[in-house]
Amino acid sequence: MPSDITFCSGGICTLKEHCLRFTGSAYGRIVSFGQPPYDFQSGKCEHFWDDRPDENQIRIRAFQIYEQNGRQQGKEWEDWMEAQRILIEEKRNR
Repeated sequence: MPSDITFCSGGICTLKEHCLRFTGSAYGRIVSFGQPPYDFQSGKCEHFWDDRPDENQIRIRAFQIYEQNGRQQGKEWEDWMEAQRILIEEKRNR
């Protein structure tokens, strides 16, 4: 996790479950918003930082898992979900 990130308490923000400012792990000094910057009227947050990997990253990691597991057929969904889980965990704990 970058050391210069401003964290967010999330409050009742509907985006917090996938925002790195809420889901990320903090190391050292923590700086956070006084109030969550979520705009209820627009349903957006100008500080939203998506913690989900993009599809191409998942595809590459899923293929690596597929190869590591001996190229087992019929487990594409499991490999995909495992790749996504690993990448999210890595992103949250940088």
